[in-house]
Amino acid sequence: MDWQSTYRRLRRLVGKKLNSITGRTDIRLLSITPDKYVVETPRGLLPRPTTELRTVVKAMLLNRPIHVDSAIKGGGTSRSHPETVLAALPDVEWVRVNGRKHIVWKGKDSHKLGTLKGSGAENRKLKSTN
Repeated sequence: MDWQSTYRRLRRLVGKKLNSITGRTDIRLLSITPDKYVVETPRGLLPRPTTELRTVVKAMLLNRPIHVDSAIKGGGTSRSHPETVLAALPDVEWVRVNGRKHIVWKGKDSHKLGTLKGSGAENRKLKSTN
């Protein structure tokens, strides 16, 4: 997965309401530039650095689950926004690995841009990239 093609796809998500994997922290992506992205949350507008998205994208390998919070070295809620934005890409799915949410780059589209595809019921015994 490379940043330039991911960035182009992320720009197509601007203005869309994005469902979180849990359904508890849905957001709207208001804008994205090379330096930051802005999400609208129930608590208001929140600018975030694109470095967190870049870090996750750089760590994503084909069919290898990645735990976003670990990748960005976040503290719990830090994971939610980049995880939600990236999981809305049509070639990214989510899965639980050892009881924790991970996202997986599939290398081909498996669902519509701005929607989610995943399996919360699975508890795969896979090695994640973190």
